Amino acid sequence: MTGRLRTETWATKEGEERESTVLEATLIAHDLTRGVTRFRKVERQQQVPTTGDGTAEALAELESQRAEVPAA
Repeated sequence: MTGRLRTETWATKEGEERESTVLEATLIAHDLTRGVTRFRKVERQQQVPTTGDGTAEALAELESQRAEVPAA
């Protein structure tokens, strides 16, 4: 994974100090520094949506798009 790790600090309305850790990932992939890997796409069966909120349609559209992989 490539990205940044940072800590955010803020105060609530009551004046209590809060803190959270934020991980901003710019790339998630296999680490090839110690070996090789083989990628194989798994074929999925189409699932029938149980709700009519548009989630299944949006997911189907995203899965139909191919991810662009930069040339090495």
